[in-house]
Amino acid sequence: LKSRTDDFSKQQHAKLEKFLLQLSAQQITKQQFQDAMVDMKTLADMEVTLEKVATKASAQRVSEGLQKLVINGLLKAIPG
Repeated sequence: LKSRTDDFSKQQHAKLEKFLLQLSAQQITKQQFQDAMVDMKTLADMEVTLEKVATKASAQRVSEGLQKLVINGLLKAIPG
């Protein structure tokens, strides 16, 4: 997950740098730059949502694993 986040961050940084260079060289208009920034923000928001979902799924798997360990431990401790 961290590697994916780092990769995404590097990609976004590279895109931002490219757009800034294009704007300063007047290869794109101010409006095109602003549109690109809105797109980048939307993409970043989506990435945050994906990370939250992945983190929650991972936490649920850990929780289920711990529950199984506790239940199995209790069942073994009960004489029968």
